Amino acid sequence: MDIIQLSRHITEHQQWIDTRENSGTRLRLCGNTLSGLNLRGALLKRGQLQGVHLPCCDLSHANLEGACLQDAYLSRTNLYGAKLMGACLRGAHFHGTNLSYADLRGADLRGTDLRNACLLGTLLPEKTWVIYGERYHIQITNGMTLRVGCQEHTLSKWRRFSKEEINNMDGSQALRFYPRLLDILDLFIEEGDRPEWASVGMMPAGSLYPHVAFGTA
Repeated sequence: MDIIQLSRHITEHQQWIDTRENSGTRLRLCGNTLSGLNLRGALLKRGQLQGVHLPCCDLSHANLEGACLQDAYLSRTNLYGAKLMGACLRGAHFHGTNLSYADLRGADLRGTDLRNACLLGTLLPEKTWVIYGERYHIQITNGMTLRVGCQEHTLSKWRRFSKEEINNMDGSQALRFYPRLLDILDLFIEEGDRPEWASVGMMPAGSLYPHVAFGTA
């Protein structure tokens, strides 16, 4: 799709929004590749953008409120100050993405990895934290899932893992870290159950608080 076609679709989408769906056409760009385009301030609210490839595009200050960007490729995309409230970003790729001062409140970020995104001033969804400075990258998402390194599971599943299952993830390092991980969950979410084998700390004593945590309680 070239920029002329895209501009026409965006104009029709804006009409669809302005007339409360009575005229115009909803934007549907599912699976399209739109590389390096200037879409600064574009009105893409409630657009259907599943699986869209937007590498190196400028979407700063764009309105993507309620849009579906599930499995979208947003590597090196500029989303500075973008409105993403209530957007579906499930499984989206954020490598090198600029999310500075973007508003993601109410967005679904499950299945994402935000460790390599710029989060300066970003408003993240409730109960979402990106935690740095630990042995593994930790991301608590929407108060529902927890990513540790490349492993993502529900919070309840993380609290039920057997010693063998944790050992299979990363051997003795994972075993030593697991009790601390549960302590971090207790701190950020609420105190919960843990397997009997992990009840006694297996790491050297130290500060429970992670070095850096971006997020919203």
